[in-house]
Amino acid sequence: MTTMKKDFACTWKHKNLFKEVDYKDSFISLVFNGSGINLMLKEKSKSFSDDIKELGSKKVKFYTCSNSIIKFGIDTSDLFSECETVKAGVLKLIELQSDKGCAYIKP
Repeated sequence: MTTMKKDFACTWKHKNLFKEVDYKDSFISLVFNGSGINLMLKEKSKSFSDDIKELGSKKVKFYTCSNSIIKFGIDTSDLFSECETVKAGVLKLIELQSDKGCAYIKP
């Protein structure tokens, strides 16, 4: 569990960002791929459930990689409802950077 909290700190940093930046005029996208996909499993991340719902209501987008879901044998019904599954996490990162002008920040 300690590792999960450390890895998931990225979300809480973004949550703190909304204290400084008006979320109505901005957006944050979090892409979960590879073993990071496990952070979006409801059963493994119960303690983050309320935070994920709150961030989702503030235009934070949670993207999960279909390739990782398949690789780890995850049933999409086990993911938080705020997750949007994309074909490839790396492709979503490229799209966000090239089409939306996003910056890639890795914790």
